[in-house]
Amino acid sequence: MNINKIKSTILKTLIMVVLVPLMPSLGLAHHSSSEFTAARVELEGTLLQVSWRNPHPSLTFQSANSNELWNIQIPGTLESLTALGLTASSFEVGQSVNIAGLASNRIENYLQGTNVLFPNGKELVLKQGFQPLWAQTVEVISGATMATSDEIVLKEPANLAINYKLFIILSIFAGSIAVYSLSFFKKKNLAASL
Repeated sequence: MNINKIKSTILKTLIMVVLVPLMPSLGLAHHSSSEFTAARVELEGTLLQVSWRNPHPSLTFQSANSNELWNIQIPGTLESLTALGLTASSFEVGQSVNIAGLASNRIENYLQGTNVLFPNGKELVLKQGFQPLWAQTVEVISGATMATSDEIVLKEPANLAINYKLFIILSIFAGSIAVYSLSFFKKKNLAASL
């Protein structure tokens, strides 16, 4: 077997071993929330469907006033929401709820959800940094904000944010090694061919 073919095979294998594990890091920055305006929309109606999947879970909602269907994006991933105790069963299809969110400037009847008020008076604040719309008094309890009306504010757990940062740092480090290895082998092949 030709020595150049062996080197080429080793180089391709090295690149694959280093770069393929980095692919999930691309998913961390799949899009920004710039699509959503600062215009907050408040709706009252019925929850028709819960779609619990990545990159973001979503709700299908029918407005009581206009009978329009709305798609509500829930900020966060399945992993981050589950870590906070929020699951698909937290939402009951057929419930009458109030929903508030930020309107999309690209898609009609599409919101990034910020608040959900359930029939039992519990308010769920879905977006970090937002305040309750329907609750009065708020106190912080172990990473979530609870109001006297049983309102819950979701906040990303600190250890989850650290895991993302560590993953990104390791991805950058591994990518740097891959680029260095590629340039090293290319220089070596160039020198060998001269």
